Amino acid sequence: MSQLTDLIAQCDAESREANARSDRAALLKALEDYRRSVGRLNDCSDDIKKELGAWVRGVGRVSIDLLLISAAIHADLRFIDELCELLAMKSPEVPDEMIADILYKIPSPKAVPWLAEALFRKHDYDVYDECNVKCLEALYAIRTPDALDAVESAITSSSERVRERARELCAKW
Repeated sequence: MSQLTDLIAQCDAESREANARSDRAALLKALEDYRRSVGRLNDCSDDIKKELGAWVRGVGRVSIDLLLISAAIHADLRFIDELCELLAMKSPEVPDEMIADILYKIPSPKAVPWLAEALFRKHDYDVYDECNVKCLEALYAIRTPDALDAVESAITSSSERVRERARELCAKW
């Protein structure tokens, strides 16, 4: 196992234990320790890409949330294909919002079709349409004609918040 997968396993175990005790402080500490430890890892992008690929193939064994935290800390253009494929899966296990955050950090024209499609997804847990707004932000960061078309299409969204943010971004374009 790599240092990354060791850290994920350790944090996952600590998180489960904290949840079992309903100890929110311990859970937050485990996540903060994880972020700090992952931030100190050198050159773990290959391990992140490998684990993202395992999730795409349906054989992911590590926590997707912790893996995406790692991908956000060590954002790398080499992750684009796997992140887009994860968005395409439309899986409730895979947090689209976290993927949109990472794609904002590593803007690539390859992500436009996937972000454009995710822009109109509804998530029961997302009453404020935060995921959709994050997709808009990532599209804006890409700044290609296709990305602009996707942002403009959101002006007709059923969500007032998404329509408003789309108008703001189009005005800044």
